[in-house]
Amino acid sequence: LLFPISLSSIPHLLCPHMAMAAQTTAVVAQTTAHPAASQAAQFRDDAYLAELLGFSLERLAKEPELLAADASRASRAALDAALRDYRGFIAASRCLAEARTSNASVNGSLDQLSNEALPRLEKACSTFHGAASDAASKRDAQRRLASMQGTLCELFEIPELMTACARNEAFDEVLDLYALVEKGVLLHPDSRVMRSVAEACARVRLEAVDDLLHRLRNATHLPECLRVVGYLRRASALSEDDLQRVFLDSRTDHLATAVARASAGSSGAAAAEGTAPSAYERLKRITDVHRVHLFDAAMQYRAMFGDGAQEHNYKGGDVSESADPLREWSGARVSNFLSQLEHGLANLEDGASVAGVLEHAMYCGASL
Repeated sequence: LLFPISLSSIPHLLCPHMAMAAQTTAVVAQTTAHPAASQAAQFRDDAYLAELLGFSLERLAKEPELLAADASRASRAALDAALRDYRGFIAASRCLAEARTSNASVNGSLDQLSNEALPRLEKACSTFHGAASDAASKRDAQRRLASMQGTLCELFEIPELMTACARNEAFDEVLDLYALVEKGVLLHPDSRVMRSVAEACARVRLEAVDDLLHRLRNATHLPECLRVVGYLRRASALSEDDLQRVFLDSRTDHLATAVARASAGSSGAAAAEGTAPSAYERLKRITDVHRVHLFDAAMQYRAMFGDGAQEHNYKGGDVSESADPLREWSGARVSNFLSQLEHGLANLEDGASVAGVLEHAMYCGASL
């Protein structure tokens, strides 16, 4: 009642599982086979053969029956083992099937990992490595920036400091700061910070040079002229010829202003009475203005730029009127004075006035 099937049918039911178990056992035996085991089996076979050779004829005749009885006993023992351990065979068969299924699943997962997941992982790792490198470089840059914050603040304040110095007429400090920035640009040519600061300082320097040129045009005393020309030479804003031209042009403007003032009668008795000066007085004043201003301009020019004629003679060159800017400028001013004098002589009424103008003109020529 407990077993609805007969015991004789159990081996047939267990045959598939036993076959699978036997296959598993054979595989395991093959994988665990050792040369020493095969040698032992060969030794047993040789020993059995030697034993058969020692039997008598009657004993040899009984050997098949004995072997059949041994085979029957082995078969019964295998049947008993199958009946006793059939659960183990079934479990081994199931384990083998599950192992094969798991092995196939693992192989599929590994293939998917190698074909899909690993390339994506490699790409993600490369992207992360690049981002990490950029972050590390930015962090180092921020760290260096934080450590040099004070120096950078001082560097960015240089243009404003130059502007303040130029406003307070401290041109030595302006040029010193600009030289410092130029040295920094030479030491760090690839620095955008240094280039931006240098551009701002260059603009301030140009403004300072314009201020100096304006001062040179308005300067009338030698110390002021020497100081301004020294700043301009140090700034390297103009060549020596341009400096000479600017100075002589400024003296021309000063002379023209003084002549116009003298012609208008802005000083003396005529100015006190509110009347225009006579032709004689106007020529005398124009002569005095040319004598004073031409002499001052020549002295200032030679003090600042030297004597062009002497330099040419020292170098062995030929001196002409156009070789020395001072000589050319003086000749043009004297020609202008002579034209004004010639035009004013026509307005004189007596010989005494002509003699007085001549005396003033001779004194002017002697002083020059």
